[in-house]
Amino acid sequence: MAGTHPSRPGTGGGDGDVPPYIARDADERIRRRVAGAERHGGMVLVVGDSTAGKTRAAFEAVRAVLPAHRVCAPSADNDLTGVPLSIERGGSRCVVWLDDLERYLRPGGMQIDVMAALTRLKVPVVATMRLKPFETFSAARDHGSGAQLLRAAGVIDLDRLWSDGELSRAERCDDPRILDALTHHGTYGVAEYLAAGPSLLREWRRAGPGNGHARGTALVRAAVDLTRCGLRGPYPRALLEDAHQ
Repeated sequence: MAGTHPSRPGTGGGDGDVPPYIARDADERIRRRVAGAERHGGMVLVVGDSTAGKTRAAFEAVRAVLPAHRVCAPSADNDLTGVPLSIERGGSRCVVWLDDLERYLRPGGMQIDVMAALTRLKVPVVATMRLKPFETFSAARDHGSGAQLLRAAGVIDLDRLWSDGELSRAERCDDPRILDALTHHGTYGVAEYLAAGPSLLREWRRAGPGNGHARGTALVRAAVDLTRCGLRGPYPRALLEDAHQ
């Protein structure tokens, strides 16, 4: 759904079911910013760690505030320079959805001139971005268009670890996956546990050479290292085969 991490299976629903949404403390701010962007144009950017729940919170805000809008969700590889004109010619009320905004901050992507054209048309842009890339782009010394775009955006931070209020609201939910996450999340965020992040990490660490999965472990490590180097997947099989050696 809209770029969210798949949730772990649960006894209360099928493997592909999306758990019920637990209201976040930032919801009111996000929705107020989305409503403002709908009236005046502009970008609403939800920033936080991976699996903090950014995409779900932004999605729920769009669904609540802009239920009649069409969603324009271009691929990160597409040329976005023609998006404003396409929306203007289409004549429908649209919201532009950019999950993982860092993928779009490139030549031909979401640049200042594209954003200016969308703002002129009063087309709201709703985006999410992981904290690390946000800090990297914001601190860029050359103050390129990526940094300018972030400075102009309405930024809302979303914490990975849930507040007491959020945990209390989750306790009133009857979905077994939510209740299981509350029991086990500990140092992990509830959304992080729902995305099976901790269990996948443990499975990877346990599958080392001594457990007969040396090659699989190395392949995953190669993909992780490529990501940490700043390369964006999916990675060609030949690259992973070469790197995992």
